[in-house]
Amino acid sequence: MRQFILMICMMAATAVHAQVKYCNSFYDYKNNQWHELNADVQMERNSKAKTYWWGSSEIKFVSSDKQAEKLLKKEAFAVMFEDSIYVNCKMIMCGGYKFGHGFTKALPFYNDNLMIVYLPVEEAGFTSSMTVMFGLIGGLAAAAASSKSMLENLACYLVNTNSTEKKIKVKRMDTDLVGKLLQEDPELLGEYMSVKKKKVHEGAANTVDIFLRKGWIRQ
Repeated sequence: MRQFILMICMMAATAVHAQVKYCNSFYDYKNNQWHELNADVQMERNSKAKTYWWGSSEIKFVSSDKQAEKLLKKEAFAVMFEDSIYVNCKMIMCGGYKFGHGFTKALPFYNDNLMIVYLPVEEAGFTSSMTVMFGLIGGLAAAAASSKSMLENLACYLVNTNSTEKKIKVKRMDTDLVGKLLQEDPELLGEYMSVKKKKVHEGAANTVDIFLRKGWIRQ
C-alpha cells in the first residue's frame, strides 16, 4: 500500500515534455489500438498554485501544436504519457454524474480493464467541499504520512464495458461489485468486509490495498 501511495505522490512532480500515444475509446484501449501523436506534449496541473489534488481532474496536456492539443482534449479517451495512462474525464460518467474536465490517472486493472481513484462523484456537494491538497514543498514523506486517511474519503471506479461508444459509464467499486469480483477468493473478500464501517471498507484505501494484494492492479 505504501508503494502505491508514493507512486501517486510522484505525480506531483514538475511537468515534462514527452511524445505521447492516445486511443479514441475504451474499446480501442482494450484492443491495444494506440495512435502515435507526432507532437511534443507537456503535462500540466490546472492549479495555478502548483498544488496537487488527489483524485481530481486537474491534469491537462498542452502543446505548441494547437491542433494536437485540441485533439487530445476533444477526441482522446485515454492518453499514454511516460508509460502512465490518463483518462479524459469528459468521456466517463457514473450513473448520471460527470467527472468534470481534464484528465485523471488510471491504473491498469485485471483483465485489461482500468481503475480510477477519484472523488465520490455521486455524493452531492462532496466535490466542492473536498479541498484537501498536497503542497509540493512539504515533500513526499509528509504527503505519504497523511495519505491513508485521505484515500479513505476517495472512491475507486472500474472502467469495464463492451461498449464501443466514446463516452462510457463506469462502475463504482462498492460492496456489491467488489463482492462479485472476489467471489472466488473468500479469504480476501472476508478481509475487505472485516472493515465494519461501510464507507471505510468501500473507500479507496481499503479497496486499493485489497486489489494490490490480489495482484490485479499494475502500477
